[in-house]
Amino acid sequence: GAAYLSGKAIAQTWRPYWHVPLYMLPLAATVRFCHFALFQEPLISLKSFAVDFVVALIAASFGYRLLRAGQMARQYDWLFRRHGLLSWRRIAKSA
Repeated sequence: GAAYLSGKAIAQTWRPYWHVPLYMLPLAATVRFCHFALFQEPLISLKSFAVDFVVALIAASFGYRLLRAGQMARQYDWLFRRHGLLSWRRIAKSA
């Protein structure tokens, strides 16, 4: 949930996508610590950290694209239309 909301917040402030993985690194570390503190899993585990990071990145990317597609269709409605849930398409120019 935090990753999804983080992705939406990054998109809402019009930051580029490359910010998403950067923000997910500390979030994945936090999730790793919670797994360590609550479930006695190993704290320093590269494999577990990678899994936590990938799951957070997928959720954040979904939130980012979902909001960005809506932004593009709303703010630039003369240029773009929504095309599916996560994308937008340029309106065809009439001759």
